[in-house]
Amino acid sequence: MSTMVIHRDRPGGASISLAEIAQHLAPDSPTLGDRDPGLTAEGWFRTAHMTYPYGVQIGVVRIERHRAGDGRAFPDRL
Repeated sequence: MSTMVIHRDRPGGASISLAEIAQHLAPDSPTLGDRDPGLTAEGWFRTAHMTYPYGVQIGVVRIERHRAGDGRAFPDRL
């Protein structure tokens, strides 16, 4: 994965790294000008099938210990 930002219509042209863009948008950057500081991105993802929002899954697991010191995990709820 490249960390360089390249104009898609001019792949051989000028490029800049994401780190350099972030430095130019820092609150104390002399090149910030009248722009708000910071680097942000926003996008949408649409799909026809089920997804798990926020990429988090939580489960309740019961662990049964055995005499040998090992244990087994049993999911109670997902």
